[in-house]
Amino acid sequence: MINITKRIIATYAEQAVIEYTLINRQSGFIVSIQNYGGVISQIITPDKFGVFKNVVIANNEFDAVNKFHLGAITGQVAGRIKDGKFNLNNIDYQLAINNGVNHIHGGIKGFNQQFWQVAEIINGVELSYTSIDMSEGYPANSKFIITYCIVDDYSLEIKYTIKSDSDTIANITNHSYFDLTCGNNPMSMEVVLPADYFAPIDNDGCVMNYLSSVDNSVFDLRKPTILQDILNSKHKQILLANGGLDHSYLLTNNAIKLTDNLSGRYLDIITDAPCCVVYTSNWLEPQRQIAVCFETQKMPNAINWPEFRDSVIISANYEYVSSTLWKFGVNK
Repeated sequence: MINITKRIIATYAEQAVIEYTLINRQSGFIVSIQNYGGVISQIITPDKFGVFKNVVIANNEFDAVNKFHLGAITGQVAGRIKDGKFNLNNIDYQLAINNGVNHIHGGIKGFNQQFWQVAEIINGVELSYTSIDMSEGYPANSKFIITYCIVDDYSLEIKYTIKSDSDTIANITNHSYFDLTCGNNPMSMEVVLPADYFAPIDNDGCVMNYLSSVDNSVFDLRKPTILQDILNSKHKQILLANGGLDHSYLLTNNAIKLTDNLSGRYLDIITDAPCCVVYTSNWLEPQRQIAVCFETQKMPNAINWPEFRDSVIISANYEYVSSTLWKFGVNK
């Protein structure tokens, strides 16, 4: 049984910013979630010595803008949409431009800057938000429901549900930054990601609508790879992303693993999403490359990429459901 506590951490726009904390009393596993942005502000897990610490990066105090989407629900469409433009049902749409010439992470005021309605449920919380027709340029009135539930000793399941009153596009994810070292040496973490192909980016960070093989390249994460070894690469694609990864991988199966060999902590990510954007916090301020994101989602800019276009179209009155499991553990 999971205990749930809540506290007001700030007031913004005459509303209370509330942090809900899920506590597994048996294992000591703790997850905190905020009603503003759906932010995951802490995930507390043990190392091999039994020391419990927070393994996600969070703002030290409430930040209404949350520019870097720390722990936030990211959407309505995560990632960049080229020039902020797309066509749906023979209608051209122009989205808000907020990243150079492109639209990114839902626009000027994306889901990371919205208050979500919260209901306590068995073993977790359910967050809901309705995006009104043409918000940030997106058509339709669309309801988004996110559930965060502790499902065993050290696992958090995130479930996404979307329903719209007319056709629209959506591609949501959670933008948590993981540091299993808890500040000791985050880029010493080791990653395994099952993908034969990744999507190269252009000078603006947008995918170029073709896939490249990871064979014989720094992008091959199919075997355990230390993050720092990737950062050390002079590959053009690494340099375009400010000296690290900010790339989408087409998954061959649903098992991703992050390990800190010093503390013994590991994270297994099990998802039904077809892609994962791996981001080594290259643009984070004031300090960069202090954590890594695994943004399980559909392909970025999919609506403008014929092979992936249908995956982000939410048809009227169709209920879209997706889930991702974060399973934490310790190698002793």
